[in-house]
Amino acid sequence: MMQEVKPIEIEGIYKNNLYEDLRNYVKEHHGFSSELQETDLYKRFLKAQEDLKQFENKKVKITYSYTNDFLGGNGFKIGKIVFDNDKIKFYEGLNRTKFYWLDFGLFDGWFATLILKEIAEVNKQEFKEYLKKQKEDKLKRRFGLY
Repeated sequence: MMQEVKPIEIEGIYKNNLYEDLRNYVKEHHGFSSELQETDLYKRFLKAQEDLKQFENKKVKITYSYTNDFLGGNGFKIGKIVFDNDKIKFYEGLNRTKFYWLDFGLFDGWFATLILKEIAEVNKQEFKEYLKKQKEDKLKRRFGLY
């Protein structure tokens, strides 16, 4: 029986405590099906999505991990979260056309999906600095200065 794990909130930082449980469930069941919706884990997953709505349309910094067939890693991005029905989109910087799917671990390894580790609101100055660095990196890549 899985124990109730509450999200840790420290000074506006929300931490994802579902990742390990969701990853283990998917590994044990070789994926997921409608049976997942009958479990306590799925209820916790829905609750975590509801908790995340407090960050909707706010400037946030996310710490994430990602995996796919041949690549994986960790990182952070600053942007905006938008809910699209029951799915969560993350728009990096000022971008409003290209987005990543944001998840708690159920869709780990899916294309353009970031697994949320932590999320926190950012102030205007931190957001501006991130945009400036993003612009500089784009120019360096364009002109081969890396």
